[in-house]
Amino acid sequence: MKKLIIFTVIILLSAEVIYSLHTPLPMAQYNLALGLYMKGHYHSAVKEFRNLINEHPESEKYLSRGRYWLGLSYLAIKKYKLARDNFSYVINHFPRSLYYIDSIYQLGRTYYQWNKRNTAIKYFKKVHKRYPGHELADNSLLWEGVSYYKLNNKDSALSRFYTILKKYPKGN
Repeated sequence: MKKLIIFTVIILLSAEVIYSLHTPLPMAQYNLALGLYMKGHYHSAVKEFRNLINEHPESEKYLSRGRYWLGLSYLAIKKYKLARDNFSYVINHFPRSLYYIDSIYQLGRTYYQWNKRNTAIKYFKKVHKRYPGHELADNSLLWEGVSYYKLNNKDSALSRFYTILKKYPKGN
């Protein structure tokens, strides 16, 4: 029985080593940085996402992903200008990226947390007007309403909340 357990452990470790040898470096760096972000280690994630971006500027896939998650990392540690710069980079350089619409939304969230509510509204509005079927459309409408509410524009806020109920009855 002990031999079987030892054999199984050796096989599993060998498979892990072989996999790691065949994992491209950008993917490994991306996974490391993303893992740090998911565990709430935002400062370490910033460092690793910056390493990924600096070491692999030729990789459009990892550059757009890295910039997006770097923006989220900066947002988490309240470095709003740096978050804004990274989300804007994705928007301006990668219009076909999977993270394009999410970057517009997160730019709105950045401005909202930065207490720049009028600018936040502009980005939230862009998401739900241009991409009404996107999974963040109802959230962007909600945050647009919350932004209006914080600006003491209760009528506009209420209008957005009613629109959510009407357009997205089964939304988030």
